[in-house]
Amino acid sequence: MKNIILSSFFLCSSFGLFAANYSLNLNSENAQVISPLSGNSAFTVELWFNGSGTGTYDRLIGWTGNEFEISIGQGNLFIYDGAWRNPNVSGCDIGWHHVAVTNDLTTMRVYYDGLEVLNKPSATFNFGGSMFICATSGGVETTQADVDELRVWNYNRTALDIAITSHLQIVGDESGLISYYPFNKQSLGNLVSGGQPLVPSAGISYSNEGFGTYLEDFGMNFDGNDDQLSVNTTLIGNQDFTLECHFRTTSTSMNHERVFSHDGYEMEIGIVNGEVRVYTGSWISTSTTNVNDGIWHHCAVTHNAGILTVYIDGGIVYQASVGVFTFTAGNKMYIGQPDQLLSDIDELRVWSFARSQLEIQSTINSDLDGNETGLEMYYDFNTPSASINIQSLTSSDDFIRIGASGINNLPQFFSIINKNVIILDPVNGLAETADKILLIYPNPASEYVTIHGVDSQSIISINIYDVTGRIKANTVGNDNSIHISNLPAGIYTMIILTETASYKQNFTKQ
Repeated sequence: MKNIILSSFFLCSSFGLFAANYSLNLNSENAQVISPLSGNSAFTVELWFNGSGTGTYDRLIGWTGNEFEISIGQGNLFIYDGAWRNPNVSGCDIGWHHVAVTNDLTTMRVYYDGLEVLNKPSATFNFGGSMFICATSGGVETTQADVDELRVWNYNRTALDIAITSHLQIVGDESGLISYYPFNKQSLGNLVSGGQPLVPSAGISYSNEGFGTYLEDFGMNFDGNDDQLSVNTTLIGNQDFTLECHFRTTSTSMNHERVFSHDGYEMEIGIVNGEVRVYTGSWISTSTTNVNDGIWHHCAVTHNAGILTVYIDGGIVYQASVGVFTFTAGNKMYIGQPDQLLSDIDELRVWSFARSQLEIQSTINSDLDGNETGLEMYYDFNTPSASINIQSLTSSDDFIRIGASGINNLPQFFSIINKNVIILDPVNGLAETADKILLIYPNPASEYVTIHGVDSQSIISINIYDVTGRIKANTVGNDNSIHISNLPAGIYTMIILTETASYKQNFTKQ
């Protein structure tokens, strides 16, 4: 089984709900499209496939005039570039596999499940005509295999590029991507803007049996005009609390665009030209870090016995004694009011106690069950509806969507393709850049995974979490090989703590 999860080194993973994902089976027929490549082009062609044919060269993909082809047959993989090339890969007819072929006009390389299995001097190609799926240009030597996540790029991708995105559903606007067919909506549509859809020659079918599931996530969009959410607050009296959410904005407004607010200005969090501020009788600047870069960020504000702490992406950016907050029973809590918010919001949580930095970091990239101790209100926005009510997963208090005009009319649900992974530095708690890339191989795996990109001698601990955020395995020591044979099949997150940083990656246990 191949499971695709919307996460990787640069993508934030665990939010969302499981949704059906589809692959394509052409039932020994074929589909075609005008070739996205022309002339003697550099390229990367990659796809997932499941199954094999009984012939020797059953086509997964090919071009007019047999210019270039990827084929399978009797459990073997073959590449055609003017002659058949055998990478000596067997077992292709069992389960899902990923194949990628790259060409930089000097060397052609073949990658199978992330490993380079063949390289040779590049042939001279003359792409044109049509690209064919599951057949030759003559419509023969077809395959019964399922095909998924078909991508064509106009440049030679590196092994690292391929490893990073092979288990991801990408967006469609990536640089150099010229054709992308995910088949998710039982469609032959091309997600690249202006790209041509595949045209089938006869009846086709879609399968979600072997392909598995992927995580689909939704958030809430505020148009900056009059969109807001309103709900009765659960915070009462003088109490400690934690408010947290994910947000994404490019606004340069000098107003205090409200991420959280309460009647009577009892607690306010605003964004002013990319700067997060809090109101404690007057507005306090918490950090010079600009968050209006169009990237997903996480914000958490805690109050503990008079100490206010503000976290951005898991790191502490402000901490001071501010006295008490007094919340009035029956008052409202808002998002986007009184100063309107031009932003996307997701994973909004209200807790009745001050969470620690470690607690915040432990769930920063995962959704919650809704029954966690002290979790008063929780909105994951993952049940899109035309209703003006948005239900909390912890209580009967619904957010009410408000907004009579503007682009949205009301705050709108939208599907989130990706979020940014936050790699935390345990030394100072600040988010680091994603130049520390963690590779886990093989992925999917059944017996063990090997960690790449981390000095084994610096590893302090390794934790493995399931999709609910629960630790399923942990180890201490400096071993790059982790046995996972005792884990049930599913999607997991591995978090590695080293002497200088922490790393995160997702993997699939078969």
